[in-house]
Amino acid sequence: VSPGDVMDIAVNSSGNIYLTDPKTREIHIYSPAGELVRKLQGHFKENAKIAVDNKRIYLADMQGNRILALDSEDGNILWTNTGYLVPDSLDVKNDIVFVSDKDKQFVRLLSSGDGNVINDVKLGLSGYTYGSTILSLGNSEILLAQTYSRDGLLQKYSFSGNLIQTIRGPYGFSPADLAITSTGDIVVSDDSNYSLYYVKDSLVTPLQSSHLKNLFENDRKKKMH
Repeated sequence: VSPGDVMDIAVNSSGNIYLTDPKTREIHIYSPAGELVRKLQGHFKENAKIAVDNKRIYLADMQGNRILALDSEDGNILWTNTGYLVPDSLDVKNDIVFVSDKDKQFVRLLSSGDGNVINDVKLGLSGYTYGSTILSLGNSEILLAQTYSRDGLLQKYSFSGNLIQTIRGPYGFSPADLAITSTGDIVVSDDSNYSLYYVKDSLVTPLQSSHLKNLFENDRKKKMH
């Protein structure tokens, strides 16, 4: 799978890697060593964001306007949840699935077991943005990035919808995705300048990645030929 064939990526607690492929509409599962384990039918229309836990695979079917939970072994659909304009990001932690929908300006909290709605959190997105990406911080707080936004904002909300903190990155900061490391460090990717950033309190610190830049440059060259 080349970088152009991957819509989103997730890693479970065992280190297995899950990719959504928009061309084949499949989920590719790799071992921690990078060996292909199996492929599953994704049941999504075109593009899908992905999150995983030890039991299920969760998909934000962006063109299908729904969330899917699949059995992680056979890929069968376990439940669906609808009511979105464009569900553009999701995360799962502590048996709760978090879904952000930039166009509907909310984050929805779902029970991972049955897909029932726990709460809808109203957002206060500002300025020009293409979408949103969400990260559960595991302490009754969620972090939301306005992706590819000119404002470069990160917003921290409580589960009840209270805006706790707004973090503004450096000039030109355009967050694309969020992740949290095993040690609790928050990492933001910015593919407009091939950089990674650490977020600590209210500081956004760049971590230049020449390896990431080379991956993007090589993929761009392949597409031009």
